[in-house]
Amino acid sequence: MALKVLLLLILVFSHHADSGSIVKFLPGFEGPLPFELETGYIGIGEEENLQLFYYFIKSEKNPKEDPLLLWLNGGPGCSSLEGLLFENGLVAVKVEVYNGSLVSLVSTTYSWTQMANIIYLDQPIGAGFSYSRTPLGKTSDTNEAKMIHEFLQKWLSKHPQFFSNPFYATGDSYSGKTVPALVQEISQDVSSDSKSVRLPNFTGVTPTTTTMALQCSIITHQVKTLCTSPHPSFQSLAQFLKFDLSQKVSASDSF
Repeated sequence: MALKVLLLLILVFSHHADSGSIVKFLPGFEGPLPFELETGYIGIGEEENLQLFYYFIKSEKNPKEDPLLLWLNGGPGCSSLEGLLFENGLVAVKVEVYNGSLVSLVSTTYSWTQMANIIYLDQPIGAGFSYSRTPLGKTSDTNEAKMIHEFLQKWLSKHPQFFSNPFYATGDSYSGKTVPALVQEISQDVSSDSKSVRLPNFTGVTPTTTTMALQCSIITHQVKTLCTSPHPSFQSLAQFLKFDLSQKVSASDSF
């Protein structure tokens, strides 16, 4: 079942490789999609040999002002398509007895896009549709964070209308290690007051693992202190995600 769906998605997305391509139909979903699904690749590195694939869905409420949220799945090595179809996206796999045919996709009522623009990113290289044009060497969480940071800078250069939106980084499972490293990368650029790169309007993280919450608490405070334009959507998004920002996290807490 999973292999059939993957092969069909490869056929669909192989025709939408350039950044900014709009996918109007998905296998298993009846009729055209009732929302705008953008997919594409962003090249990483001087020669852009590393190609990171993303899905992007605008907020259903107010895309111009609502937060921009980066979603990472764990593993490491799980595609963010898992988050889109099984956790918080606008479509989901219909739960039914499998009979050997193509699975069905249905609309959801719980998508986080109700109040956030979401980038679902396939990372690290090799996850989902992300790939490398050259052989890969060893990597690390720190290196992955640098690549995701570069992805964000280049993605924003292609989508400048979202540059001033409050930015959040989040995810599940192993991303509890990747997200704090990414937040640290962003905080270092914010503190350096670099004028040569375009930085997201970092507002905070939405912890979904204890590790992420613990590691991000100090970093998030540091970045929020450096940011000069806090946005009211920070609190509303936190409420939407059922996370109490006033609570202090201890090592024994779980989410």
